[in-house]
Amino acid sequence: MLKRQIHPFHFASHPRSTFWFAVTIGAVALALTLGTVSRAQAPGGNSTASFGLNVRTFGAVGDCKHDDTEALQSAVNQITSRTLFFPMGCYLISQPIRVPYATGFRIVGEGQVGTRIQQQTDNTPIIVFTKELTHSWEIRNLEFGWSRNQSSQNTNSVAILFSTDTATAGGLFDFTISHVTFDNGFRGIYLAPASHGALPVWGFVLEDIVAHKLMSGSTINLAPNPGVGMPRCTLRDIYSTQAISEPQIKLYHCSSGTLDNIEDNNGLDTSIDLQSDDAMSVRAVHIEWHHMTLANHSVITAENSKIDFDGITANLIAEVPGKYYLVSNLAGGGSLGLRNVRLGGAAPETSPAGIHNSAGAQTYLLHLNGTVKLSQMQGVDLTHAEINSSDDVNTSSRVAAMGH
Repeated sequence: MLKRQIHPFHFASHPRSTFWFAVTIGAVALALTLGTVSRAQAPGGNSTASFGLNVRTFGAVGDCKHDDTEALQSAVNQITSRTLFFPMGCYLISQPIRVPYATGFRIVGEGQVGTRIQQQTDNTPIIVFTKELTHSWEIRNLEFGWSRNQSSQNTNSVAILFSTDTATAGGLFDFTISHVTFDNGFRGIYLAPASHGALPVWGFVLEDIVAHKLMSGSTINLAPNPGVGMPRCTLRDIYSTQAISEPQIKLYHCSSGTLDNIEDNNGLDTSIDLQSDDAMSVRAVHIEWHHMTLANHSVITAENSKIDFDGITANLIAEVPGKYYLVSNLAGGGSLGLRNVRLGGAAPETSPAGIHNSAGAQTYLLHLNGTVKLSQMQGVDLTHAEINSSDDVNTSSRVAAMGH
């Protein structure tokens, strides 16, 4: 069989063939280029060039045996405008890692389970921010834990600590903490009391955060003291599963914020503590197997706040006699709106196996006082609960004004 011979100048003599040959070569080159870029940016890659900095380059071992404190601190000291990558492993530290003044950086692991920074010193934080005006940064895909379980007495066992102590008005801003897990410490994210300026932390996104059952304090605790503003607060996809003596989420003085897709499983008493928040939206909150151990307490406090609630489900277990409320505002200021709320109150006759609800427990949807305005109430479904106590005249008058 004769094989067709292609003359070297065949394409040159056929303009259409020349065109398609060039397109083919260009497509191949583009595909190779895109493939190279994709590989360079792959989250699982260990290339230092891909991420700017790699903790292994600074001597970190990541075997949960060697002390990597010095290596990690050296890497973090060079972080401005760069990405610091943690390959999968367990990085043991003995002192806090302190973030210097820096902007435009990322601290990234390979996953919120599998890339762990572990503090071996009791009652000691893991990452600490102290410098005002640190902004435009991200922490992502990391797990934070301690070598030993930290009780609620070890109040310095904080995974990510904001501890600015200068009275400037800059604060920490425009940052994201996402896809992180907290385990066997006290608090996850915490703003320490200090001489805050007008804006201690603001413009932040906290998302896809898991707090395991061995945590002994709040998952997120941002309550400026003294009370000052925190505009643009976004919390979403937060899951907590531990019985602790303080709220899972504590958020004060936030304006133009959102809490979205929050679950608290097996918590105690007050689950979400909101105070002096303005123009807030709270959506898709699920509170399950929630134990009320303190009489006359609320699951969600919204003191002196303007908040719109939409899509809230809660199931309560009351271990002592008393009155229990889903939402309260006793400070008296602000306004509340409620839509699509389902509340399952404590009732002895419906107690699951092994659970003993108190016969003297009474569950209510609302407890209001002062001048707070009830702006909306729709789609309320109550089981073994009532909207308000009959002797609660302040709440009764507001509910009646809504036509209930």
